Amino acid sequence: MFKANTYKKKILYKIIIILCLIILPFNISADDNRILSLPDHELGDQFLSVSAGFIIPLFFHSFGGGNSDTNLSLGGLTAFQWNAYLTSFFRLGMEISPSFTLSPNKKPLLMLPITIKSTFVFNAGRFEFPVSLGLGINVIRYRDWKHVDLIIKPGAGAFFRFNANWGLGVNVTYWMSFQPVTKYQPSNQARMGNFLEITPCLTYHF
Repeated sequence: MFKANTYKKKILYKIIIILCLIILPFNISADDNRILSLPDHELGDQFLSVSAGFIIPLFFHSFGGGNSDTNLSLGGLTAFQWNAYLTSFFRLGMEISPSFTLSPNKKPLLMLPITIKSTFVFNAGRFEFPVSLGLGINVIRYRDWKHVDLIIKPGAGAFFRFNANWGLGVNVTYWMSFQPVTKYQPSNQARMGNFLEITPCLTYHF
């Protein structure tokens, strides 16, 4: 009789352990989903990102009409961004994204966009899909020539959140750098540079 009761207790303990092992992952998953859900972003939450990738020169558009080749090589860039959440799905901040490309004579064209960036974030579980618009200045240097342009940078991205803080994804951003008519820039040289940015990106939420 004693052996039978002992055997039943062992079976009961095993069943409890198995049930705990089955239920625990669901509880952890539920907690993760709660942590990662979009409504948890509140006013004052902050966001940092660092990215590095490619800048693809597309073409120059002349305000007098017509497009022309940039004659620039594939370039590289890094980007640093800080944002603060104003609502659960909207954040506002700044981005600095220095880049370089090479001319046919192998001289570097350096660009330093400094932009105010607004971002709407669409959330699906652990995935986030930001849609952004940056507006600011583009500091350009080529050999001894320097210029400051207006730049507009619409973009979008896709990110996977590993946990409540860290995420990894990719950004695709279109650069429109305007060189307007000035006393140093005659009307027949006023144009807009078009570039495409593709950058893997690491994000941190806090």
